[in-house]
Amino acid sequence: MILVTVGTEQFPFNRLMFWIEVLIQNEIIQEEVVVQYGNSTILPAGAKVYRFLKEEKFQDLIHQARIVIAHCGEGTLLLLDSLDKPYILPKLRVILLRVLRTRSQYRRP
Repeated sequence: MILVTVGTEQFPFNRLMFWIEVLIQNEIIQEEVVVQYGNSTILPAGAKVYRFLKEEKFQDLIHQARIVIAHCGEGTLLLLDSLDKPYILPKLRVILLRVLRTRSQYRRP
């Protein structure tokens, strides 16, 4: 099973959700996919989806997963590292640019 998690981030991860769906539909991913989609508005067809997960369920899914695709949340990364679980981080650069743009909106001219 592949677990995709974006945590409780205020931003949607719609591109990630879109590409997960493409990989499933084109049978590049041929195993069960579980997605915790947070505030994303695109939900990948063919995946089991949850908006949010309670901590116990989240940890259970991480233990079951062969690999985790995570959004870079510190808590998730520390947990994955402590379990020696393989993981993939989607485009970190895109996430950082989004955060910087948001912060720049609140700067004084």
